[in-house]
Amino acid sequence: MDIQLELDKILERIKKDEIDEEELTKMLEESKSENKLIYYLLTLPKYFPLNEFNFSLENNENNKLILTIGANYDITNEELDFEDYHCLYLMIEPIKIYI
Repeated sequence: MDIQLELDKILERIKKDEIDEEELTKMLEESKSENKLIYYLLTLPKYFPLNEFNFSLENNENNKLILTIGANYDITNEELDFEDYHCLYLMIEPIKIYI
């Protein structure tokens, strides 16, 4: 399976609160040794709760995950651009994380 597609599907399931604690624990254990990118994606909502932050995945090239984390915002405020709400950009590789 395409890793980008898999990451997008997992992020959607996390956003919709479709992953219970038992499944999340199992996924974390499996991904820690099998796929670090999935492991990192599953771990981040502990520190950036999805009810307070938006996650945006960009193209995953050369085994890298580009993730933007931003504060939830009121889209009706026309004076502010979506970029104004970004608070963290991460480029994640299996052995390094760039902030």
